[in-house]
Amino acid sequence: MKTTISNDVLSAAVAAVRSQRPLVHNITNYVVMNNSANALLAIGASPVMVHWTQEMEEMVSIAGALVAANSRGNGSMQMHFLDELYNL
Repeated sequence: MKTTISNDVLSAAVAAVRSQRPLVHNITNYVVMNNSANALLAIGASPVMVHWTQEMEEMVSIAGALVAANSRGNGSMQMHFLDELYNL
């Protein structure tokens, strides 16, 4: 199914992100980490890639958003990152 978003809706969403400049905690595999950071920077967010389990609780408490993406194909994401979040 194809979803279409109007330019006005997209512009409003990007403007909202830019006005809030959220700190976005990313838990992604290493393959897409740089692309994810660059995309977030381009729309005005502040990406942070914290994977150290000892920092998870603090990061979850200060981040304005979370991106948790797991690619099933390459196995480059270590699942203990997500397990740590579930245990908070």
